[in-house]
Amino acid sequence: MSAIDALKDSVKTIISTVLAEEPFFGMLLKRTWIMSTNKVPTAMTDGIRIYVNPEFFSKLTPEEKKAILLHELMHIVQLHPARSKKYTSMPHVIVNLVADAKANQYIKKYVSKMKTVKPVMPGTIEDIFGVRDAEKKSFEEIIDEIAKKQRHDRGRGDRGDISPIPDLPVDDGDGDYGEVRPLNEGDESDNGKKNPEEIERQIQRKLMESAMVAKQIGKLPAELERLVEEIAKPKIHWRRLIRSALTKGLGKSVKRTWSRPSRKIPNSYPGKETLKMGKIVVLVDTSGSIGQKELQQFVGEVYGIAKEVAEVVVIPWDAQAYSPIVMKSHRDIERVRVGLKGGGGTVIRPALELVDREYSDAEQVVILSDWWIGDLNSPETERLLKKYAERIIAVTTSAEPPSYLPTRIKINLSE
Repeated sequence: MSAIDALKDSVKTIISTVLAEEPFFGMLLKRTWIMSTNKVPTAMTDGIRIYVNPEFFSKLTPEEKKAILLHELMHIVQLHPARSKKYTSMPHVIVNLVADAKANQYIKKYVSKMKTVKPVMPGTIEDIFGVRDAEKKSFEEIIDEIAKKQRHDRGRGDRGDISPIPDLPVDDGDGDYGEVRPLNEGDESDNGKKNPEEIERQIQRKLMESAMVAKQIGKLPAELERLVEEIAKPKIHWRRLIRSALTKGLGKSVKRTWSRPSRKIPNSYPGKETLKMGKIVVLVDTSGSIGQKELQQFVGEVYGIAKEVAEVVVIPWDAQAYSPIVMKSHRDIERVRVGLKGGGGTVIRPALELVDREYSDAEQVVILSDWWIGDLNSPETERLLKKYAERIIAVTTSAEPPSYLPTRIKINLSE
């Protein structure tokens, strides 16, 4: 057996083992291209593929090989190569240490078996840089805090044998990794993707699909579910907002039940049981004025809403209203991602007419838009907006919604 065939067999065995242990990681690893090349000293990722040095990799124990591949996979999942590029003024070693800590945070049981290096963990970052609660903070929050604390110092204390494992790419993104040979063939759709936004969408799609499968078979740990949720993290506190809307809506959020007796009078009066809100219709602006970042955030807001309600009806719209997408659970978010259509002009009347015709029983109507809407001043559009004004939550990324809509929220995409 040739050396490259032996490496292929070891990678295949690792993927099979991880699939049995952690299906979420296993499915992601199986769908990721793993390449052999002498151009990298140890192992690294370009943001969508994993590259390993065959001589380095072949000397590792099976557990160390598994840890290295999962470590690189977590850099991909958390989009670290792309997120690192904006910190060019920070010492690379600091950015790399933080990225490694956040990657290792989710694969503790695997990296703890590393023998060649001592893994960097969130606690390591806390010890070196004095950052508190590093495990709860994002990659950016940690680096920004370090920058404020040590603007003129690259770190303090002796790191000992702690080192990044392995490096994030430090090249200029030209993708020159010499002669490469595949050890695992990932998704064919990964090929040709170099644009950061294309890569991000591809990673998010694989992440959500793998999470849904793992969830269905009951093997998605809570910590990993939180990681998946961060991919579509809403900026609006929908639980609080929807609860506020229900408070105004004749107490539909609670019912009396003897299965949970009253705390004040346990033997004489039934207690309260909080209900999920019924149906919410979300009008998602997919017109040409909506950028990819805005659309991605709109999907995140839909995800946040779906976690709080029994049913969400998503209506994409530009100059027309497209086919509604019905969500019965937040796990249906992938249907929304692939089902959004648009790119034309911005006219909201057809979407409002669809709501009036088919979903007039909706308890809330959420409008996600930049609110540069061409027909806002037309009589019929104004009539429909005013008709549902008390039920409308107007979310904008730019222009101000009409003042006659009482609930108006602006989200800042740069935060």
